[in-house]
Amino acid sequence: MTTIKLLAFAVVVLLALSSYGYWHGRTHGKAMITLYLLDETGMVTPATNRLDGATVQFLDDLGTVLAHGKRMDSAGVVYLHHPKAGFCYTSGKTQLTPGQRRKAWEKCHRPHASWLPTWTGRAKQFQVSHPNCTTHKMPLHIKSVRPILLWLFWWIPSRYGRVSFPTTFYHTQLILKPEDCLKNKP
Repeated sequence: MTTIKLLAFAVVVLLALSSYGYWHGRTHGKAMITLYLLDETGMVTPATNRLDGATVQFLDDLGTVLAHGKRMDSAGVVYLHHPKAGFCYTSGKTQLTPGQRRKAWEKCHRPHASWLPTWTGRAKQFQVSHPNCTTHKMPLHIKSVRPILLWLFWWIPSRYGRVSFPTTFYHTQLILKPEDCLKNKP
């Protein structure tokens, strides 16, 4: 009888841990969004891909702005702007110690992680504003990936001794052609 109770308790604990992992994975996310401008031959070159500082708005079907971001470097990464936490961009914080940078990142990342799933599924369009290229309501598809094994076994420490909480990964590449750019802002 004791073995059955112990086994039942273990099953309940595993179900609870898996349920929490599933919930955390559905309500927390990470995003990788990149923005590139192609040249006339369909290639990304340093000469044509000068969009550093470009602002990107993410819109729903009706054109309502859900979020915005900014491309801050030549790698093409678009950093999203959280309504309260702002950007989690760390290049200007080089005077901080590694521990301080980690704490600053975590303080900014937590609100971003829970905010992403609230709008990414509704984003259907984007627009870019930059002196080299301005667009108006381009189609958008943000891919989302939820690793199933991660939310089932998130509580098992990795080889580094840390637990990895499950998240949904959002990814999209915003690739613009020269003909997508408007001559004048709308």
